[in-house]
Amino acid sequence: MKSALPEPNHDHRRCVDTAIVVASRICRQNKTRFTELRRRVLELIWTSHEPVGAYTVLDLMNAESEGNVAPMTVYRAIDFLIEN
Repeated sequence: MKSALPEPNHDHRRCVDTAIVVASRICRQNKTRFTELRRRVLELIWTSHEPVGAYTVLDLMNAESEGNVAPMTVYRAIDFLIEN
């Protein structure tokens, strides 16, 4: 049985980059906007090969920004990503 964990030499940045390219293409096809915020939320979700909660994403975003990101902002971005 193959492990769900990536191999030790796994290029994780490539996974994230591929997710962004695919999401961008889907948004173009659906005529929806793949905003910088939505892109960043997707990047943070793809940072790990494990499930990430909305509040973890929120904490990461707040740690890297000067202001505070509202929880609903992250929830809306995640909802958008799921729908598209």
